[in-house]
Amino acid sequence: MSNIIPARERSRVSAEDPRRPAATIAFFDVPVIPHIPLQMGQNVKILALVSCADLFPTDEQYKPKYYTTRETGVEGKVERVRAVDATITEFVVRNDNPRADVTYAYVAIQHIQGRTVSLSLGRRLLRAVTRPTTMERQIPLELDATIFWDNPANQLNTTTSERPAPGAGPVERRVGTAGRSAKRVGNGSRRECVEEPDGEGEDEASSAGDTE
Repeated sequence: MSNIIPARERSRVSAEDPRRPAATIAFFDVPVIPHIPLQMGQNVKILALVSCADLFPTDEQYKPKYYTTRETGVEGKVERVRAVDATITEFVVRNDNPRADVTYAYVAIQHIQGRTVSLSLGRRLLRAVTRPTTMERQIPLELDATIFWDNPANQLNTTTSERPAPGAGPVERRVGTAGRSAKRVGNGSRRECVEEPDGEGEDEASSAGDTE
């Protein structure tokens, strides 16, 4: 079973493969803590995060993050690991999906051993020696982000504590706390990212609790 990784797509470049002119390499940033830390040899499936925060207007200065997800077609094994800078580690995923244009995905995440990444002692020592000492960029972790999953099967692979009832539509994963609910639409096979008054949604989305 693949570890589901919700991530923001940064860019794509040509893979420069003469056999596949349309082939690309995709670059992703992971702003949430994965259910299973990223590691070498791990099978992963990458879902693109799509912001829907504009559906939750607020007058507060700080605005929590709200996302829906969509398929990227990237599913394969982590083949390489490299240190981008002092705080970021990047994992190279070979895409085993023959129907996708993406051949490789570069997945960057804030390095927190045991939480966001899991490197062996040897790789940790190698990273400590070879990593750049400067900070190239930042990937802040959004601990209060709320994710509305496009597919219940994807959500089930991400956490074992939130399981929709048989026949139910996708459910929301709360990375932190956001105080909102998701509403099932029609026959339950589709869910809109809409605002509901607390306690009045058709069904209350389950909570993943505090990630600390």
